[in-house]
Amino acid sequence: QRLSRLAVADAQLAEAAELARTQGDAELRGLALQRRAEVARLERRYADCAALLAEAEALFPPDATAQAHGLFIAGKAAFDQHDLAAATAAFTQAMTLWQAAGNPGLAALCIQNLGRVADAQGKQLDAILLYEQAIDLLTTANDLSNLPVVQLNLGVAYYHNRQYEQALSLYEKAESSFQAVEDNRYLAMVYNNLGLVYTALGEWGEAESNLQRSMLLHQRVGDIKAWINTKGNLAIAYLEQRRYPFAIQTCQEARVELQTTTHDAEYKRLWRELTKYLTQAQERQQTQQKE
Repeated sequence: QRLSRLAVADAQLAEAAELARTQGDAELRGLALQRRAEVARLERRYADCAALLAEAEALFPPDATAQAHGLFIAGKAAFDQHDLAAATAAFTQAMTLWQAAGNPGLAALCIQNLGRVADAQGKQLDAILLYEQAIDLLTTANDLSNLPVVQLNLGVAYYHNRQYEQALSLYEKAESSFQAVEDNRYLAMVYNNLGLVYTALGEWGEAESNLQRSMLLHQRVGDIKAWINTKGNLAIAYLEQRRYPFAIQTCQEARVELQTTTHDAEYKRLWRELTKYLTQAQERQQTQQKE
């Protein structure tokens, strides 16, 4: 899964779930089903994700600690689909179960995702506090594998708050960690966000090179919508440079590619954004030609 070989991961987890079933190990079977749900989420197969989580949920009492991981994945799936209320409820339930079980490191993952919700709601200062709380808990728990994810998201909150130097510092820390474990999915996110910061700073060469690097990695891991999102950010960089023909072409190519994907909530968001920037580029090009 970390290497983005999701088909292999899913097959191995399916085998694990079946072996656990034949051995009567409900806890291991539930965990394997929950992890399969996470693979389905990463592939944006949300109906399959929900079905696997429901199958796992039925194996445990409602208040069992084993339910927490399923709730955590359900929260991430809801966040992916822009259902912030459902995401908040799921993350809060998972956090409560892990805290009751004396597992602050896992509870920290919920806290950092509540930070993502706050950031999506435009509450950057609240998000920063939640991320910092999560970093403290993960550091105390010596959970170094999840620390760069929080650093990346904290950088996003700083970017949204126009604190660009702080964002760059956090992105660079996260980049080193993801490179060490060859996590291309998260590296692609880092480079996309570096591209956004450099666009805001008007450092066009750095912006374009990081966005191109992000697109390449998104293609490598097979996340088409993430690739399209980054291509849209490249169009914004062209738009800001007044390179309107490049911005128009990039938006048009991204919209064509988007139409080959599932028409979910992220599809609608991307279509709106791409159409908005395409229209802006076309209008500005017309104005430029009249001058």
